[in-house]
Amino acid sequence: MEREIQSVLSANKNTVKSALTLTKNERKVLKAMDVESARKMQSELARLRSLQAKYEKKAKWAKKIKSKSYRRITRHEKRKKDERTLGNLKEQDPEEFSRRVLQLRTDRMKERMSLKHSASTKYAHNQKMYAKYNESVCEILIWRSSLKLGDFSVETGMSVCPNEQPNFEDIAGNVTYGVDVVGEFKDEKQKVVEDEKERDLEAFLPGWNSWAGPGIKKNKKRESQYTVKARENPRRDSGHVPFPFLSVAQFEASLRTPIDRTWVPESAFRKMIKSRVVTKSGTIIQPICKKAVRPNRT
Repeated sequence: MEREIQSVLSANKNTVKSALTLTKNERKVLKAMDVESARKMQSELARLRSLQAKYEKKAKWAKKIKSKSYRRITRHEKRKKDERTLGNLKEQDPEEFSRRVLQLRTDRMKERMSLKHSASTKYAHNQKMYAKYNESVCEILIWRSSLKLGDFSVETGMSVCPNEQPNFEDIAGNVTYGVDVVGEFKDEKQKVVEDEKERDLEAFLPGWNSWAGPGIKKNKKRESQYTVKARENPRRDSGHVPFPFLSVAQFEASLRTPIDRTWVPESAFRKMIKSRVVTKSGTIIQPICKKAVRPNRT
């Protein structure tokens, strides 16, 4: 790709080389002129190139500006310029004027229907601030932000809502028609549980201290003596609640209580996040004494 571009640029006579300031055609024109005309032509070309570089630098500088007032002023100037252009088109080319006006109205309508700037107004900003303390306002804002422009259905003549979630059971039934997916999943899950379960280890070998061969009956009692039982893993459920609580209801209520200054008072929030041991900056902390940890050992 780069070689093709380089070949096209080298074949073009209007391309400026890296070591030269004039193109091949410009040098050819200058040779055909006299000395005074060539000097004027060269100075004019240099002036045009400097102006071009100046405008490019100014455009890059203006593109990096983040000032809201500057953007507002430039937007106002652009709107005035467009109005003057439309005024000239109205007198010179009425058809082009009507087409431009229709395009502007369509763009404005799409912008309003897509709710592109619904959250940038002062009222919307205040609603967001108030939604932290009111659940109903928060639900309304979430619902409004989830609204989208639906696709138009030719068959029904109505807009199709993209936020409407299809039923999972219907989708699963259509995809897995005639297949018991739930039953297969349960069987597979039970198989995995059985494979991961610990089994009894049989260390009994027939033939040791006994007869072996066809027709010999197995001694169940001797086999059980050489069988290592699998270790049972019972549930380690705690039968009591942690120290500060007296009942299960108190412990569950403490878990449901949010630890955040948005939901609880500031004093309660600071009390809940307060450390057990607090030291001031610069305090010397002595190492732990061995006698304090193990008082009964020497």
